[in-house]
Amino acid sequence: MSSSRAEYMSATLSSLTFTNHNDSHLPEIEKIVALLLKYKASPNATRPTEKATPLHFMSRDKTVHIAALLITNGADQSLKDHHGDTPEDYANECQQFKTMIYLQTEKLLEPAVIPSSPTTHQNRPRH
Repeated sequence: MSSSRAEYMSATLSSLTFTNHNDSHLPEIEKIVALLLKYKASPNATRPTEKATPLHFMSRDKTVHIAALLITNGADQSLKDHHGDTPEDYANECQQFKTMIYLQTEKLLEPAVIPSSPTTHQNRPRH
């Protein structure tokens, strides 16, 4: 895939997640986000004015599943927006406690331990 197509996908992902969504649309939004990520949209793409990532924006809504999808696909939750806020700060400010707890838990776990599918445990190295 060309870099311009990947940039377009990343910009689309950023714009899609920036918009406030009605709860009834979240299943469709999750499918679109998954499709954009499949086609190499960057989960860390930022909007020029806010410097916020899709994970920032998804952390302010009832979207813990989409936040998990972004993290599974490489979203960096330590990135800060132009105010110095992280996605966890957004979740806290918007009282999205499920998302906030998920983000806090993710920071404590190693990525290899987080199951993304039933087969993930079979592929982990044994200690």
